[in-house]
Amino acid sequence: MKNKNIYIKLCLAIGLFAFVSCDKNEIVPDYQKVGESTATVATLGASQTSVVPASTVTFTLNYVNLPSDPVESIILKAKVGENEYVELQTFDESAAATGQEHTRTATYTVPNVASKTKIIVDMVINSQKEFPQVERSTLTIQ
Repeated sequence: MKNKNIYIKLCLAIGLFAFVSCDKNEIVPDYQKVGESTATVATLGASQTSVVPASTVTFTLNYVNLPSDPVESIILKAKVGENEYVELQTFDESAAATGQEHTRTATYTVPNVASKTKIIVDMVINSQKEFPQVERSTLTIQ
């Protein structure tokens, strides 16, 4: 009987604690949708990621051209160290077949920069959506 009273009091204490500790949350303000981004299966591969100046790197760009959101163009850009991005190559994909995987290749000659410098290469996929999809690869100078 004594254990039963302790059990009842414990349950009441837990219930009271749970009831008192509940707080009313503030209402979350409305959000504004500014657009949609491209979303397809895509990869950017590099023939090597540890490079020396004046070497050549081959990039392989793979993507699936979805019928619901066909790709219009792919831009390959590079950023050496803290410099600005430079456009390396543009692929016009507006006539590419939909519902299929596509592969493109591009070559890049590594500039003569200091050791340990990072080169960021981006594959920017543009479609009918407001925001592009970006795939990234990083090269490191040895």
